[in-house]
Amino acid sequence: MSRFNTLHIKKMEFERLTELFDVAPRLRRACSVGRRFCATLLPPSKLGGERRTRGFARFVQNHRTTEQARRGRSQTFSARRSGAILAMTLVCLLVVGALGAMLVRSALREAQQSRQREQQLQTLWLVESGLERGLARLAASADYKGEIWQIPADALGGGDAATVGIVVETIEENTAARRIAVEAIYPDDSQRRIVQRRNIQVELLPTGGES
Repeated sequence: MSRFNTLHIKKMEFERLTELFDVAPRLRRACSVGRRFCATLLPPSKLGGERRTRGFARFVQNHRTTEQARRGRSQTFSARRSGAILAMTLVCLLVVGALGAMLVRSALREAQQSRQREQQLQTLWLVESGLERGLARLAASADYKGEIWQIPADALGGGDAATVGIVVETIEENTAARRIAVEAIYPDDSQRRIVQRRNIQVELLPTGGES
């Protein structure tokens, strides 16, 4: 084949390739125009719009679900935190209330014990006063047999009244001897009273003395 023919063939091939390259953009433009024209005539579902709509709806639904889950977790955490704070507050109140009750009970017990010690001491003094009263009355009269001594509250400082019982007995073995028994009750209350007892023995002298 001559050199001229070879060049002619190559030129023809080059022209064909050029035509093909020129036709391809035209075809693409024509297809794009056709799709746009069809889009104006057909509903979106015919050209994939339905897929896009479904995809967007799915995206919106997933976003809402995620937001609801986040809000639910936040509300659950807030509820748990509020419940924990409330429980701690109740525990603190219970502890403080228990401590306060213990302190009040201890203070009341101390006051009651102090009052009882005071009443016991007052009862002992009343017993001693009863003995002295019995001795004085017996020294004044050998026929003194005793008495019930009622002491008003004013005489004891305005607290409670007291009762002192004095009994004088003759001893059979020694007719010149006497037994003085004293019982003091203070306060004169059946529920709170304290009872103290004491007795002594004395001898009556012919001169009216005592030993």
